[in-house]
Amino acid sequence: MKLSLNSLKQQVDVAGPPEALAEQFTRLGLEVENVRRIAGAFDGIVVAQVITREKHPNADKLSLCRVNDGTGERQIVCGAHNFQAGDKVPLILPGAALPPKPGENQPFVIKVGKIRGVESHGMMCSPQELGLPDQVDGLLILRTDATVGQPFAEYLGRDNGDFEYELEIPADRPDLNNPGGLARELATVTGSALKAPNAPTDSGKLREIPLRHLKVAALLGLEIPEATQIQLLQGVGVSTTPQDLATQQITFSIPASRDDLKTELDLIEEIGRLYGLDKIPGTGAAAPLETDPSTTGTDPIRDVRRTLTELGLEEAQSHTLLAKAEHLGATGTAALTHDSTEVLRPSLLPGLLTALGQSVRRMNPDARVFEIGSVFMSANGAPNAGRRIAMAMTGSRLKPLWTDDAPSTDDGHDLKKLVEHLLKQFGGREVTISRRAGSTPLFVESAVLTLGENVALGEFGQVLPAFAEKFDLRDPVHFAELNLDLLKAGPKSYRQ
Repeated sequence: MKLSLNSLKQQVDVAGPPEALAEQFTRLGLEVENVRRIAGAFDGIVVAQVITREKHPNADKLSLCRVNDGTGERQIVCGAHNFQAGDKVPLILPGAALPPKPGENQPFVIKVGKIRGVESHGMMCSPQELGLPDQVDGLLILRTDATVGQPFAEYLGRDNGDFEYELEIPADRPDLNNPGGLARELATVTGSALKAPNAPTDSGKLREIPLRHLKVAALLGLEIPEATQIQLLQGVGVSTTPQDLATQQITFSIPASRDDLKTELDLIEEIGRLYGLDKIPGTGAAAPLETDPSTTGTDPIRDVRRTLTELGLEEAQSHTLLAKAEHLGATGTAALTHDSTEVLRPSLLPGLLTALGQSVRRMNPDARVFEIGSVFMSANGAPNAGRRIAMAMTGSRLKPLWTDDAPSTDDGHDLKKLVEHLLKQFGGREVTISRRAGSTPLFVESAVLTLGENVALGEFGQVLPAFAEKFDLRDPVHFAELNLDLLKAGPKSYRQ
């Protein structure tokens, strides 16, 4: 979905720079694929002052002018006659474009060029050339108090351009496929005021779900006031019924547009998402994935996303709360069964296996997915958050990684190559890859990645077939999960 900042501002008060809004979308669980500036109607046009006006040496009807554009002086050849030295006029700079004239499809781009043998570095404009209603025989002469160098749109009191956000909207959130839905979401988490008109909340009800506030505290690991929980859910269109004091629970009516909210766990996850997963006790690692300060002008997270996508992997976004998982030991790994209890996810594995299974059921046996997200391990009885990057594959090999004699069925080598590539893309810290001697509760065969002497960085291998089959996966499944916080932590040598 593409969304302009100005269209969103018509629905809700938006404060801060455009980059801050992109981070807010990320915190809401939306994938921001691209942010780009959209040129305004007067982009590249500034207020300029004529310093000198002289006769063109090769043309009687042209003038040769020196003009101050606010950053310095430039030479302009002009054919108008209604101005003099000291006048302030709109100046379009080289590389900018005039609006198309009626009947024309393409704008007129201004370039540095010679006019009767003399270079002209821009063009002073008439109101007709700017698409303004004024009818003047010559240049548009501006007020004497106009500021030299000021954007012309600002001089006119207009918005100078816009920003466009390209968002990946989850399939189960059709309510966010319009500016009104996104505005409601932002207003809920920022406290900003919604503006009228705003897209109405879907009044059709599919179901009612009871919510126990004590369960929210138990699963999220922090106390969110009951009034805040209700306010957050009401802000995204979920209404309430009076609280049942006997059971200490409240029932929420779910609008038809929120098909993603089916259980109490879904409501708890929604509360955590709107409240801010970065506020959950732990490392604070659920914050937006920022650029690595040790790099210069590059974002390794963005680069990894691009690389994996170009190689044919699809990015998944799975639920933070799991209804069916259990921990194994103190290593942070988890063997995930298909029928256990409610927990915050200790691994990205269940979400990726679910995504693979869905792909296979849609007759796509060669499925490859990745996810970047937060996981939660128990630390002294409280959730401890950390970021992970994980990949899962089944079916035939990735064509970009094939060699002439490579087998057609993935045997785990592709995943190993991707793991090695990630290590190098994040700076290639001193990592050792060691094959495990035997199987584990999760893997048939696998390897562990160790940072330095004994810091566990991650693992990869072939998932136990009996476990993969629980997700309708019959072919071998290979899975890797790496600690993203450690990957981003610094330099700079890699060895195997």
